[in-house]
Amino acid sequence: MEINRRPPTYRLPNNPWPEWPLTARTGYGQEEAKKLFGGVITDYEMTAVGFTGQNGLVKSVTTSKARFHKPVPGTEQEQDVDVVILAMGFNGAEQKYLQAFGVDQVNEDYTTNDEQVFVAGDARRGPSLVIWGIYEGRMVAEQVDAACQVRV
Repeated sequence: MEINRRPPTYRLPNNPWPEWPLTARTGYGQEEAKKLFGGVITDYEMTAVGFTGQNGLVKSVTTSKARFHKPVPGTEQEQDVDVVILAMGFNGAEQKYLQAFGVDQVNEDYTTNDEQVFVAGDARRGPSLVIWGIYEGRMVAEQVDAACQVRV
């Protein structure tokens, strides 16, 4: 899900060279997901507005269409999920979101005081370079994999 509008497929006049081209691009991860799963990979102007769970496990996410970064009333839909990954870009995580999940301790190994919540990238270190987000995302993936192996 992406809360922003889909960027244009071509460079607009108000985005001239040498500025970074603000155009729609498909990353290698999206290409891979499209090959594996088909269909739409990214829903634009969409946001999560709620989660449900049972016995400490997430079960569903409620989504809503978004306009100007605000949910559009009456467009809510519920989808079953078993994993939620919040990627918040350079904004980082507001403490209220961590507190909503009961997270009051983030460890150097990307774990938290809740064995089911991991934190990386901007949410852990604050606004930083995307390369740190990629690196820490990989480190979190290893931690999640290890945690899942223990529970099986």
